[in-house]
Amino acid sequence: MGATQDSHAWRDNQGRAVKEARFRLATDNPFRMIYRAPESLTAGAADSTALQNGEIVNLARVLVSLGVEHVHLTAATTSNYAGLPGLIHGIKANAGAQTVSLTTMGTDLAATVSDLHAAGLDSIHLSLDTLRHGRYMKITGTQLLDQACSGYEAAKKAGYESVKINTVVMKGVNADELDDFVAMVEETHDQVRFIELMPFTNVGWMQGAVFPWSLMVENVRCRYPLVEIPDRQTLDLKEYRIPDRTGTVGFVPALSETFCNQCDRIRFTADGRVQSCQFAEPDSRIREALRRGVGDAELAEVVKAVMNAKPAHRPELEQLRQIAECSPVATIA
Repeated sequence: MGATQDSHAWRDNQGRAVKEARFRLATDNPFRMIYRAPESLTAGAADSTALQNGEIVNLARVLVSLGVEHVHLTAATTSNYAGLPGLIHGIKANAGAQTVSLTTMGTDLAATVSDLHAAGLDSIHLSLDTLRHGRYMKITGTQLLDQACSGYEAAKKAGYESVKINTVVMKGVNADELDDFVAMVEETHDQVRFIELMPFTNVGWMQGAVFPWSLMVENVRCRYPLVEIPDRQTLDLKEYRIPDRTGTVGFVPALSETFCNQCDRIRFTADGRVQSCQFAEPDSRIREALRRGVGDAELAEVVKAVMNAKPAHRPELEQLRQIAECSPVATIA
């Protein structure tokens, strides 16, 4: 996030620069996250509707021509996605993206990270919500915590000096593990990012598990004297350092703060539909244009038309806040 004032940047109908494109890749996904978004918002498919690598590269090239600088890929697993290193190389070498990053669960990263690094992947975000085996099973539906930790170590050995660990913090679930995650990164150059739960309206008991980032800071400060990093305090990410330590701690106020007016992202589901907003209904016009084989100029116009429908604010934001404040908490050990 964090749109700039670059006069040459592509802007949506609200005047927000569009700098980042996010692609969810269609992979085998054994994880059944207890806080996952509704299927209608995270639709993905490993069938003929999924975007192919060549289509992603072509689309990325058009997006870069419009002003997108960064491409972020999300793949639950990396070994089951055909040609992932080639896709990364194509996005950088052929599409011209300045940087490419990846969010993954990391459970098979040990077998793939060297190839991803060689292909030009700039950074890795590891989704890891607990360091306890029983909880990992309850949160993800798998018993793959050891593999995830091995993936993290493999990323360090492959040359990623700074790995970002994304942890969704949930009251009654893992909010008592904040210090454990900070201890994990304090002697490294990594960053743990504690993310507020976004309680989608039909996720049931998880609605009562929201743990505000301000309370996260208070809890961590009981053990670690966090110091703000002045030039890294944005609406969507608050970054802190620990005196005499190299690791850093970030807090993502996904629910507490409103940063819609600075949102610089465009998102693509695995089946090729686009979401101008995380809460918007997926739009299939760009995929249809790709499949018709339109030229870059026409595709660019379709992309801009889709983004011009991006809402000024998240439609459900106030409703979600009310739900989070009123819902009872259900806990897991």
